[in-house]
Amino acid sequence: MRIVILLTTLTGFVLTEDPSCTPSKIWLDVVIVIDTSVGMSNAGVTQVLADISSVFGETIIAQGEGEHSRVAVVTYDSKAEVRHSLTDFKSTEEMMEAIWDIPCSSETVSNLKAYDKGCKPHGVTSPVVLA
Repeated sequence: MRIVILLTTLTGFVLTEDPSCTPSKIWLDVVIVIDTSVGMSNAGVTQVLADISSVFGETIIAQGEGEHSRVAVVTYDSKAEVRHSLTDFKSTEEMMEAIWDIPCSSETVSNLKAYDKGCKPHGVTSPVVLA
C-alpha cells in the first residue's frame, strides 16, 4: 500500500511533458521517509529501496551552489531516525550506495508520529515522499 503512494507521487514528476521536470533538471530538497518496522518485512524494505533507486537514479544529487537536488533519508518504526541529512550525500552514486545499508528493524510498532519528535530537532521538517 505504502509503495503505491511513493510510485504514484513520483511518477507524476517523471511522466510530465514539461522538459523542466525531467529527473536531471529537478532541483529539490527531498526527504524520503521509510517505514522499517517488522510489518514491512525484509522483502518489503528491499522493494522500497529498489523503487527509490529507480526513481532517483537519474536525479542529480549534490551539495553547494548549482542546479541539483539534495536528499535526506529518515526511517521509522516505534521511533524515527535521521539516517542521512540533506547535507550527507555529495553525489547520486553516493546516495544509491548508502540506501542499501538500511535494514528492516525488529520493532513491531510503526509510528509515523515519531517523525515529529525524532526529525524536527534535526531541521528535517517537511517529508516529500512517504514509502
